[in-house]
Amino acid sequence: MAETQAPFSGEAAALGLDAAAIAAKAVAQAIQAEKARRWLAENREAIEAWNCWTESNEFPLAEYRMF
Repeated sequence: MAETQAPFSGEAAALGLDAAAIAAKAVAQAIQAEKARRWLAENREAIEAWNCWTESNEFPLAEYRMF
C-alpha cells in the first residue's frame, strides 16, 4: 500500500498538502458512507412500509402543520 502512495506523497508535500490528513478524512468519509448504506439496507423494509402508509393516509398530526 505504501508503494501506491509514494508517487503522490512527494508531490503533495511539494504543494504543501498534508497527505496523511487528506487520507484520514477520505477514510472517515468512506466509513460514514458505508454505515449509511448499511443502515438504509437494514431499514429498507420499514422505510418502504412507512412510505406506503403515508401515501394512503395523512401524516400524523397533519392538522397542526404550519405549511
